[in-house]
Amino acid sequence: QANAVDGPPGDLTAGPTPVIDMVKGSDGVWTGTTTTPIRPGAYRYYFVVDGVVTLDPRNTAMSPQEASQNSLLLVPGDFSEHRAVPHGSVIEQHFISSTQGGIDRRLIIYTPPGYDKDGKSYPVLYLMHGREDSESSWLTAGRANEILDNLIAEGKAKPMILVMPAGYTEHALQVMTSDPSKEPFVK
Repeated sequence: QANAVDGPPGDLTAGPTPVIDMVKGSDGVWTGTTTTPIRPGAYRYYFVVDGVVTLDPRNTAMSPQEASQNSLLLVPGDFSEHRAVPHGSVIEQHFISSTQGGIDRRLIIYTPPGYDKDGKSYPVLYLMHGREDSESSWLTAGRANEILDNLIAEGKAKPMILVMPAGYTEHALQVMTSDPSKEPFVK
């Protein structure tokens, strides 16, 4: 993932994408070691074997994108890690979009700890994924639910609802554009 290693001092960009060469040991096991420390966080990765992109067969943690799948590496030590704090709930919801011709649309909803018991009103934050990602990217690579659980537990964020809709329409996976007049999603 692009932000796995630090860039030059003062450079606030994502940094270089690390590539780790693998070496086959005498026991038949392939290993690779980074020469640069990897920052805490969630990172998508894959193997390239004889020119073919391959998922890690020993890792069940995955992060799907719209047209591909990635293995997921979780490096503990930052605010996105799973901690022993109260956790909210995450559900997948489907609905029929009449403005998109009656198609089935999916979104993911996070509700904060205690939401189902307190009857309060909460602010809502809509998270729109980027190009080639999907609504589930906010939970896998983005760790939105873990981050918010941790921030709420520390008193650094107010409890809120997160809504993570699919940002594509059915027309050739049209992603949102900057021109509202040409944007089927805004309907």
